[in-house]
Amino acid sequence: MQASLFSQRGQVTAEWLVGTLILVLALFVPLNGEDSAVSLMMTAIRDHYSAASFVASMP
Repeated sequence: MQASLFSQRGQVTAEWLVGTLILVLALFVPLNGEDSAVSLMMTAIRDHYSAASFVASMP
């Protein structure tokens, strides 16, 4: 019984590792010469913040 629990724990670790690797690759690796998803998101946040700070600084 103990051996099967240990092997199941090892399998779950491998599944989490593969899932995390796929998620990281999907978010951080640019495809087809375009920016990555995280880069696009950071650009959008930066653009929104610069527009919002401009409006906030107006008298």
